[in-house]
Amino acid sequence: MMYYQSPNVQHGSKIACFGWNKCLVTTSLYQRTVEAWKLRYINVPDKLKELHENGYKLVIFCNDSYIGQAKTEDTRSRAISHQTARMGNFLELVGLPFQIFVATTRTSRKGAPPIVDPFRKPAPGMWHFLLEQCNGGIAPDMATCFYVGGAAGRTKEAAKRADHSDYDVKFAESAGLIYYTDDQYFGIEKKQPGPSNPHKKKKDAAGEPAGESAGEAVEGETPAAAKEIEQ
Repeated sequence: MMYYQSPNVQHGSKIACFGWNKCLVTTSLYQRTVEAWKLRYINVPDKLKELHENGYKLVIFCNDSYIGQAKTEDTRSRAISHQTARMGNFLELVGLPFQIFVATTRTSRKGAPPIVDPFRKPAPGMWHFLLEQCNGGIAPDMATCFYVGGAAGRTKEAAKRADHSDYDVKFAESAGLIYYTDDQYFGIEKKQPGPSNPHKKKKDAAGEPAGESAGEAVEGETPAAAKEIEQ
């Protein structure tokens, strides 16, 4: 697990927790460049500022298997660099203090035994680590603490697009946190389109698929298998 804390974070009993991808931002699973991300909702900075002014500590809990799946030290270093740079740019944009926890264990290969990581959502290890090591010994007020995340296990019938997993709602349940989907918290009408997909086929004037350039990906991982990589 990786952990970051802004210099001016104030510990307290009121903690507002968020997922990363498909919650605060939309990142590209096809391009691992620093610039390939956008705010998921236009009101993210305002909502976070309101929480901060009301005495909440702001926290991000993120799974990032790209780091754990890297097969070489160079690939791992680049994956860490890209993730930390994206998050750094986000922090600079919103201008607010955060604590950030990133579970880096890779997901299990198909047919392989499950990989057990107490820090990877939906396990509550990152929340427990925060309380035990990163909150100045202050007990949380669980009536005010909450978690916002987009992986709620919704089907196409319940949402415009099916969720890739239910990791976020299960994480909130196991941690004892009040849970909101990203749509509920930020408002569906505030959602923005995500980064463009360079792998999406385009048609030329004759209606035939045009050529496409591949985005950067971590070694051994393909875009089709990337849905649960980063949350």
